[in-house]
Amino acid sequence: VFMANNPYGSKEYQQHFPLEKVAMAFPGAAGVIKNGVVHYTIVNSFMQPTTVGSTTANQEKLVKNIAGMFKKAKFSVSICKDMDSWMLNHAGLICPLTNAVYFAQGTSTEAAKNKTAMLTMAQALKEAFRFLHRSKQHRIAPPKLKIFVYTPTLVLRLALSAAYRTKQVKAMMPDYTSHSQTEMSLLSDEFATIAEKEGYSMEKYRLLSTAHI
Repeated sequence: VFMANNPYGSKEYQQHFPLEKVAMAFPGAAGVIKNGVVHYTIVNSFMQPTTVGSTTANQEKLVKNIAGMFKKAKFSVSICKDMDSWMLNHAGLICPLTNAVYFAQGTSTEAAKNKTAMLTMAQALKEAFRFLHRSKQHRIAPPKLKIFVYTPTLVLRLALSAAYRTKQVKAMMPDYTSHSQTEMSLLSDEFATIAEKEGYSMEKYRLLSTAHI
């Protein structure tokens, strides 16, 4: 079971493992390591339950067994039939949300006060999900993420600014000194490259991910 950010999905794994032995999942939890101590929060189940999905056909029993293990551990669990799309969508979402903090060179609370960071994040999210919405090769998954397509940029900026002031987001988001900057930079480049190969501009998405480097 692979539980990691990977916009390329199962294609990365099939080069090394038989796909029938591989499942993908992602935790409904987030956090940071500070001074050797893990600070984490369980993400609201509406926002992101722990998600489990198959990489090939005939894995229904395997996926249900894995989901059952998480449920016994008291995690909210969702089973996804198209985990490749889910992973690509997650990359499109998490990179702008995290990179806005690096862009502001502070914490999530400080980023919330930075109008440029919040506006650029809102614009980057709209670029990402317009691509996924219009793409002939990919789709938005789960469908609730279409909110980033239809919500006006100004409304999105104001809503995200308010969210970044909450305790839950503060616990989930790394600060400017976090070691995850390298991962987010790589992940952002991979997602943007996928979109650009289909002819979509990712100007704000790339700006947000490179301004802090």
